[in-house]
Amino acid sequence: MSSSLLSLPRDIPWKLVAVSPDMMDTDFCDRTFPYRWRSSLAISAYEPSLDDLPEGMCGDRLTFLRVTSTITG
Repeated sequence: MSSSLLSLPRDIPWKLVAVSPDMMDTDFCDRTFPYRWRSSLAISAYEPSLDDLPEGMCGDRLTFLRVTSTITG
C-alpha cells in the first residue's frame, strides 16, 4: 500500500506515551533545571480515526509512533 493514500493532518495531535523522568522539570519557577548533559527518550503515538483511513484497510487500526531521543556522552 502506498503512503499517499493516507491524508495526514499538518499538525498531528501526538499523545505522549512515555518520557525519561530525569529530564522533567517538576518544580516550576525554582530556578533549577534538569541536568544539561543527560540522554533522554520520549515516545509519542498518533492513531488516525477510522474515517481517515483508506477503505482497503478493512477496519484495521493504524498507529504511528514517534521516538525522540537525545544521546550524549
